Amino acid sequence: MKLTKLSFVLAAIFFICSCSVYMAANQPAKKDMTVLKEGIHQSAVRAEMGQPVWSGVEDGCPCDLFKFKQGYSKGLKAGRAIFHGLADVFTLGLWEVVGTPVELIASGTDVTVKVFYDKDLMVLRVQTLEEGKSKEPEPGKTPEPEKTLEPDKTPEPQTPEKPVTSIPVTPTQGKVDLPAKPQPVAPPQSKSIVTVTWTSANIRSGAGNEFPVVTDVKQGDRLILLGEDGEWFKVQLENGSQEGWISNGVVK
Repeated sequence: MKLTKLSFVLAAIFFICSCSVYMAANQPAKKDMTVLKEGIHQSAVRAEMGQPVWSGVEDGCPCDLFKFKQGYSKGLKAGRAIFHGLADVFTLGLWEVVGTPVELIASGTDVTVKVFYDKDLMVLRVQTLEEGKSKEPEPGKTPEPEKTLEPDKTPEPQTPEKPVTSIPVTPTQGKVDLPAKPQPVAPPQSKSIVTVTWTSANIRSGAGNEFPVVTDVKQGDRLILLGEDGEWFKVQLENGSQEGWISNGVVK
């Protein structure tokens, strides 16, 4: 009977003592952040960071969004696990009152990064994001209000041409001047069409990345070219519902 109770107590102590040791050994691994340097290929970035939670085109550049926990190296995790194990032995498991909460708190750091690539899928720049925080305007500066688009003007209805009626000629009237034939109307000029070549792209209210996004388009969408300003084209959706500006690097 006493042997059974002793075995039960030893098993309970072993189970309790294994908590912080197990947690320390299974903390998230440390990511190699050096792959986020300019000139590194996208495949190397994904191999280290894992698959992105979102991938697309932003501001005319291919982009990946990664979310992960920045953990610890193998040597550090092993050292923490050994320390917890020795502390448990010397305190007969009482160390778990301290060790387990410590491992719960020190479980890695949440990191969110957005990586922009050039046309060759080489890292162009990296943006670190803080979840739940938005950029505050600088002191003394009033944030500019977002520009609103004017509603599309509806073309005025054209009045149909009146049919030409012939004037009957009688022998007593002699010669009658017939109305002149209507001049042929020149056909409208063909519209310039450009096609989206990127997976997705933004149409903005002005010629620049600082203008708000009006809508987005996908690869293969056809747009009507209305004008251009530097590296930006003024375009209109093929159905005529919206118009705005798009980078000339994402269309052809």
